[in-house]
Amino acid sequence: MHDILLDSEIRGVNINSPLLSVFGDESWKKGIWMGTDIWRWRAQSYRNSGDFSNFDEFMGKLVRYFTANGQRDRLNLEYNTIFEGSNAAIVTATYFDEAYLFDPNATLNITVVNSENQNSSTRFMAIRSGYYEADLSNLTPGAYDFSVKVEGENISKNGSFVISDFDLEKQFVSSDYNKMAMLANNTGGSSIYPNQIDALIEDLNSNNNYLPTRKSIENIVSLIDYRILLAIIVLAFTLEWFLRKYNGLI
Repeated sequence: MHDILLDSEIRGVNINSPLLSVFGDESWKKGIWMGTDIWRWRAQSYRNSGDFSNFDEFMGKLVRYFTANGQRDRLNLEYNTIFEGSNAAIVTATYFDEAYLFDPNATLNITVVNSENQNSSTRFMAIRSGYYEADLSNLTPGAYDFSVKVEGENISKNGSFVISDFDLEKQFVSSDYNKMAMLANNTGGSSIYPNQIDALIEDLNSNNNYLPTRKSIENIVSLIDYRILLAIIVLAFTLEWFLRKYNGLI
């Protein structure tokens, strides 16, 4: 497998003479540079942009590509195997290019399959600050298998997790009426029990703090648009002037 990174042209015509080509597979990498006087290239980069950053960044990535360890994983996942409720179900991923630099322009898709009914859904992973993220908060409790794939690359990783049927409110089956009564007394309120509903209704009806309030909105619209009226008056005076002028009265 080889890729041409730099090609050569004469007056806009490709002469099929590569300047920089790279070769390799999973175990080795090599490159062929057919150009000379690289220092002139760096000087031209300074003339074009006012600094050497473009040339130095390109050379740095090229060296990093050749020296990178091919055994490192370009796609890494981070997630919990058990989520307590779907609101916490988040899967994050980091993807690196062949030089093992984070690639923010890649497209990562995650496919989630329910282990029980085999229902599946595929969605894009959103780009964040230095990683990709998939929000799975809409999934129902159950066991799931998933796979993350990089679009345009033969790179993917699989995983599985379980979303438990956890609801914080379900953990409290009874209220602490003593603390609620203390709170009511400290705030000027009162405690009402289910068998005291009639007393609550009577108290609300007699309490002046809960009087009904009526609101009205008055919108006044003029029947005559004064701008139109002014235009008619000006037109009438103009017409009168022309008539008088025509009849010799002016």
